[in-house]
Amino acid sequence: MYCPKCGSQSQVSRFCRSCGANLEVVSQVLGEPSHGTVKLGNRQENATLALFNKQVVTGRDAELNGHQAVAVFGQIFLELADVRLPPGETQISVVSVFGEAVIVVPDEIELRITGFSAFSGVRVGDQHFGNGLVSVLDFKTAGYDRAVHRLHLDLSAIFGAINVSAPSGDLIAAPGSLCR
Repeated sequence: MYCPKCGSQSQVSRFCRSCGANLEVVSQVLGEPSHGTVKLGNRQENATLALFNKQVVTGRDAELNGHQAVAVFGQIFLELADVRLPPGETQISVVSVFGEAVIVVPDEIELRITGFSAFSGVRVGDQHFGNGLVSVLDFKTAGYDRAVHRLHLDLSAIFGAINVSAPSGDLIAAPGSLCR
C-alpha cells in the first residue's frame, strides 16, 4: 500500500513508517485490505480492485466468467494456471491505470486478447505489443475458434503494464499480430 499522506510504499502495518499516518483507517475507508488474497471460489463479488495496493487472485474450480480486475496505482496478480475452465468461452476484463497486472494462464490454453493500450506496455509471452502511444489489441491463437475451453482476456492499459504468461512460457504470439 502507498501512504496517501507522503506517498511512500508501506508493508502491511497499521502506520506508515515514513510519516506515521494511520494506514488502517485508510484501508477501512477504501473497504479493501492493505494486502490481500482473493480466493475466487469463495468470492462474493465478481470484481477485484487494487487501489494503491497489491491484490492476488487465485482459485480452483471457480467461476471466472465476467470477472473484472482493476489496478489503479497498484498491482493485480491473477494466478489462473491451475484453474479448470468450463467448456465455452471464459471472459475476464483487466484494467491497469498507472498500475501493473500480471496474468498467468493455464498451459496449452486457447487465448483471445482484445482491448487497448495507451502509453502502456502489453506483453504476451516474450512478445511486446503496442506502439507506445495508442494501440488496439486484437489477437487469438490459431485453435481458438475450435477449442472446447477458451480464455478471452479483455485488456485495457493506460500508463500501466499488463503481462500475460503461462507457467511453461509456451504462449505463441506472432510478432505484430496483437495490435492493429
